[in-house]
Amino acid sequence: MVVPVAFGVLSASVTASFLLPLVGWRGLAAVGFLPILLGILTMIIMPESPRWLISKGRVREAQASIRKLYRIGGDEFVLPTLPPASPATFADLFAEQRRFWLTVLIWFGASTANYGVFLWGPTIVALLLGVSPQDAAKMFIYVSLAGVLGRTGFAFLAHRIGRKPCGQLMGYGTAVSLALAAYFHNDFAGSVPLFLVFLIVGAVFFDGGFSNIGPYPAEIFPVQLSGRAVGLAQLSNGIRQDRRSPVSRIDRRCG
Repeated sequence: MVVPVAFGVLSASVTASFLLPLVGWRGLAAVGFLPILLGILTMIIMPESPRWLISKGRVREAQASIRKLYRIGGDEFVLPTLPPASPATFADLFAEQRRFWLTVLIWFGASTANYGVFLWGPTIVALLLGVSPQDAAKMFIYVSLAGVLGRTGFAFLAHRIGRKPCGQLMGYGTAVSLALAAYFHNDFAGSVPLFLVFLIVGAVFFDGGFSNIGPYPAEIFPVQLSGRAVGLAQLSNGIRQDRRSPVSRIDRRCG
C-alpha cells in the first residue's frame, strides 16, 4: 500500500527535471492537478465498502458492492450480521498514552527527515554544487528511485525480522547516512558528489522505512481504534513547516 507513494515522489522529480525549463514553476504546479482525474474515476468506478454499507443498514447497496467486488454474478449469498458499532474518537486514542505518543513521535520524526530531504534537498544540491534547479531535480531522480527500492525491501523485510528491528534499522540508517552527507558535503568520489551518494543511500531508510511503519499504528491499537490510529499517524505525518517546493521558489526568484 505504501510503495506506490514513492512513485509519486519519483514522478515529481522527473516532471521537475524535464518540465521546469519548459513551463516554469506555475506550469509545474498546474501538473499537480492531474491526479484529480484519478479521484473522479475512483468516485465513479470504485465500489463502496460492503462492511460499511451493512453497518448503515444499506443492504441492497452492500449486495451490489459484493457482487461487483467478488464477481459472483447472480449466485445467492448470505450477508453477515454486524453488531452496531460505536464510533471511536481521538479521546479514546489519547487514553492509550504510551501508544498515542509512540505513534506521534515515530511519524513526526520520520516525516521530518523524509520531507526535509525531498523538499530542501534539491535546493541544497543546487546551491552546493552550483547547478540549475532542473539539474538538481534530475539528480534527485536517483534519490527517489532509492526510496522506491527501500519501500519495496522494507515491505518484505518486516515480515522476516519484525517491525521493531526494521524501525531501528530505519532510524539508525537515516541518522548515519544524513550525518555522513553533512560531513562529506564538499567531497567527491571522482566526479560524483558524496553528498548526493549518501542521500541516495539514506533514501533507502528514511523513505523506504515507511513501508514498515505504515501498518504499525493499526497493529498496536485495539481493532476498534485501528482506523483512528492510522488517522493519528497521518495527522503527525502532515505537520510540516513549509509544504511548498523550495526548487519552485528558486525558479520563481530567478525568473
